[in-house]
Amino acid sequence: MRYFIVLFAVVALVVIVYFERLNPESLTVHLNSATSYSISTVGFFLFSFALGAFIVVLFTLFRDAKTLFREWRSRQKERIDARVQDIFSKGLYAYCMPISPESMIRRSPFSGIL
Repeated sequence: MRYFIVLFAVVALVVIVYFERLNPESLTVHLNSATSYSISTVGFFLFSFALGAFIVVLFTLFRDAKTLFREWRSRQKERIDARVQDIFSKGLYAYCMPISPESMIRRSPFSGIL
């Protein structure tokens, strides 16, 4: 994998140099009426590409964070529902048992809910 990345970087560098040789002109980018920058055509396209990639990564990060948060909330709700169901079944089982002196001594099965 490391060799693939190095090979890709070398090929990308060769392509950038090739395009730089074909397009020696420069562009003037005006940010406002007083500020302007002169940048090569290839540099402008590379900057635009990098900015677009950054925006895509940012939106992907937000989407994944939203999904992660929703899954976390869902797991938390399932845990609470399982706990409530467990307490309810214990209480129902204790309610359906015949009354004996031992069961009177025990604490209420619904005390975990209250």
